[in-house]
Amino acid sequence: MVRVQLAAVCALVAAAVPSVAPAQSAPASFNYYTPPKLIKKGTATSPIGGAGTVVIKVLVNKDGTFKVQGVIHSSNAADDKAALEIAASSTYKPATRGSSKETAFYDFTLKFAGNGTSTTDEDLPEIEQYRRMMVAGNEAGAKTALQNYLGQHPEDAKAELYLAIADTRLNDSKDAVAALEKAGPVPEEYRAEAAKAYADAAIDAVSAKDTANAAVLARKAVDLSGTFDKYLVLGYVELAGGQLAPGTEALEKARDLAKTENATPKQQTAIYVNLVQAYARDGDFAKAKSAADTARQLDPSTNVDVVLEQAYISRGNVLQNGGKLAEAGALFEQAAAELPKSAGPLYARAALAYLAIKPDASVAAGKDPNIVKADADADKALAADPNNAAANYAKGIAVVDLDKSKSSTALDYLKKADDQAKKAGDTGLTAAIENAIKQLNGGK
Repeated sequence: MVRVQLAAVCALVAAAVPSVAPAQSAPASFNYYTPPKLIKKGTATSPIGGAGTVVIKVLVNKDGTFKVQGVIHSSNAADDKAALEIAASSTYKPATRGSSKETAFYDFTLKFAGNGTSTTDEDLPEIEQYRRMMVAGNEAGAKTALQNYLGQHPEDAKAELYLAIADTRLNDSKDAVAALEKAGPVPEEYRAEAAKAYADAAIDAVSAKDTANAAVLARKAVDLSGTFDKYLVLGYVELAGGQLAPGTEALEKARDLAKTENATPKQQTAIYVNLVQAYARDGDFAKAKSAADTARQLDPSTNVDVVLEQAYISRGNVLQNGGKLAEAGALFEQAAAELPKSAGPLYARAALAYLAIKPDASVAAGKDPNIVKADADADKALAADPNNAAANYAKGIAVVDLDKSKSSTALDYLKKADDQAKKAGDTGLTAAIENAIKQLNGGK
């Protein structure tokens, strides 16, 4: 009896992880940057139009001269003319880096009250000026200013918080998390943004294969804002770290919250696709199939079929490696029935699993039930794809194992399989096929 070499059809791909260069120490001395400042606020002859905030961009040259560039942001256009006049009649201190003066932009924020008065950022504590910069949409400028401020005031927790929020809005999750770890308790108004920073950092950690840290970051995101999307990230990173039970629990929580938090169909689909993987890894393919069905209903363009197929194959390989070949064959048959577009290769896998089972010596020649199953599955695989190398290989083995007189027919299938495997560059399968051909030819 010709036996199948399962190792020939299983390939493991190792992903190389790039090495990370060690961080370099900061220089002993640093030329701190100080942005331009207002020396004296000017006046306006135009009337103030009412309550509102206007941000004016001013280019302050290193010699103290300046040019008003225009309005960056305004909540009340009726105040714009007065704001421009105040900016144009003010005086400014140029930016410095260490002891050298530099030309730089100054965001001049004027807040007008209904009684005709105005205040500026310079009327506020320095740290609040940087918050105002973020309110005006200048997160990059605020980040630079806050980094310089923290160089001189390293224990200022509020500055760390504002820096974290600026980094979050600039999509720099790594720096945002570093600042949040120094900022202490996060006020309610910033908890959602802080949670986003931790969630984004958790996903980045998974990509870097640091699943333990990813889970810590994801839990902090959930603690700050227990919304469906944060639970989705937690479930994803827990699964990536091999924590099946807590990962599944988090994903089910995300699924339930998504229904009440008006998640979009695509957002809900992402949850169900992850649940497919979780249920399949636990061996519960009834739940996996149900989750896949829901994902397709929510988003017909989803790739959930690919995810489900990979889950079936992964679980089947685990069963095969554990010696549970009949269970593996049955699972691959189930997968083929569930995923008709992939039926060919899945039935071929089922056939090979059955063929690898040790024959029962008490069964009459040509009647081994596992060989019969393999032959039937090989036929189904070839019906779906006549040029499938593994299917032709399985069919050739099954034919001769069921009837020794049909070695010529078996060789036809094996030779076809050999040509197809070589064309595909599948060296493992090619070796197994040629070994079988050699056996049928009497070892020649």
